Amino acid sequence: KPDSIFDIPYFAMLKRNHDKYGMKVQLNLFYQTDEAYGEGTFTLAEVPDTYKAEWEANSDWLKLAYHGKKEFPNFVHLNIDYDVMYDSFKAIEREVFRFAGEKTFTYATCAHWLPVSKEGVQALYDCGVRILASSHGDSFEYDPETSDLTPDCVENLLDNRKPETKCYTNA
Repeated sequence: KPDSIFDIPYFAMLKRNHDKYGMKVQLNLFYQTDEAYGEGTFTLAEVPDTYKAEWEANSDWLKLAYHGKKEFPNFVHLNIDYDVMYDSFKAIEREVFRFAGEKTFTYATCAHWLPVSKEGVQALYDCGVRILASSHGDSFEYDPETSDLTPDCVENLLDNRKPETKCYTNA
């Protein structure tokens, strides 16, 4: 168990760059690792609060934010219901408050894969989010017959499809 979070190589690199260049960092968090990697799951509930004071002391440049429940399926926020988004956000917020402190959490976020349903955006707003990265470029309807998306992406896109749902070229 390291004495400091900055004894962990990844965090040490972030701190060096902050100290040298004034870099500020936002780490976007999943609540849990995905079963697809075959190594079981790990959740934020398992993160110890051992370094809470250190997180808080560095919260002016090192922030933690919502990204999603887990990495897969792709485009999970595209058709997300209000309650699912709200609960997912609150689970991450609760755990960050517990292990890293309220000052470390930020309400500027980037939902995984970017597009978020209207209900999902409303849930994020109700959770306090005021800055949300979004998709851009030309919008298009996705068609499972002609799409160049992978079959699992198309299946997720069609599941619980909302009327406003579109894909974007990001051009």
